[in-house]
Formats: sequence, C-alpha cells, structure tokens
Amino acid sequence: MTRYCGIDLSNESTSICVIDEEVVLVSETEIPTEEEAVRRFLGKFKELRCVVEATALAEWMCGIVEKSGHGINIIDSRQAKAVTHTKKKTDRIDARKLAQLARVGWYTVVHLIFPPFGGHGLL
Repeated sequence: MTRYCGIDLSNESTSICVIDEEVVLVSETEIPTEEEAVRRFLGKFKELRCVVEATALAEWMCGIVEKSGHGINIIDSRQAKAVTHTKKKTDRIDARKLAQLARVGWYTVVHLIFPPFGGHGLL
C-alpha cells in the first residue's frame, strides 16, 4: 500500500504527517529539524511519497529523505499555500495538507539550487 508524507519544515522544528491511500492517518509527529531525528522517524516506513514546500532548507531535507529510501518532491510554495489555506494555521495542519497533496498530485514540482551554497548553507 502506498503511503504519502507531508513535511512542514522550519528552522527549529519539522512537522511530518503520513497518510495512506484512503487518507487514513498513519502517523504524525513534530521533531527537531535535525538529520538524525528525521532519519529516525522516516526509518519506520518503506517507500513513502513525500512533498515539502520550496524553502531554504528544502534541498537539505530532500537529501535526508532520499538517503532514507523515500521519494520526495519540492513543490511551489505559493501554489501549496493556495491549496492548503485554512482559517486555523498550524504546522501540524500544514503537514496533513501537504500529505494530501502528495496523494492527489495537485502541485507543481520545482527544483531549487542556492548558488553559491548548492543548498548546503544559509546566509
């Protein structure tokens, strides 16, 4: 069974939501935005299809997700915000909405490169 993962990424913490094909909540968590924490959570699953909004840390997250054996797409933030807009905004809700986007495919994939850092550093 295919599972879908939404990752709402920020500097301090990351909210992750995993749903199945029937939109049943499989798991969700808020963890520190640290490689080991992300790898530990994602290690519980096989072949997730993940999405993350285009941010300064998106490529960094892609590397971690791909090393963990999962697929991931960076998606257009403006489009994601338009689709996921709700009156009540929390990172947890955003992660759920992103997981649903991963499931239905209503997003535009973007690829970010941050020269001269190549996605590995911040100003």
